Amino acid sequence: MKLLTIVVAASVLATTAIQAQQSGSESQVQQACSGEMQSLCPGKTGEDAVNCLKAAGSDKISANCKTALQNAEQGRTRKRRGT
Repeated sequence: MKLLTIVVAASVLATTAIQAQQSGSESQVQQACSGEMQSLCPGKTGEDAVNCLKAAGSDKISANCKTALQNAEQGRTRKRRGT
């Protein structure tokens, strides 16, 4: 029973850590890409805004925005893999 409790607690902690990391990535994208989102993707939010920025092309977004988008993509990839 103790082992089951430990396993469940570890799972909850891992899930919480992943969610916190994702929230941080989304916040980074919003901060780094705010100008581009307003000019290139007005009215779009969340995943729609990210897809819009990617479709706009790397020549139209700043280096900081590109980095934030790459970090967010890596976070989503880790979540899908469960790591």
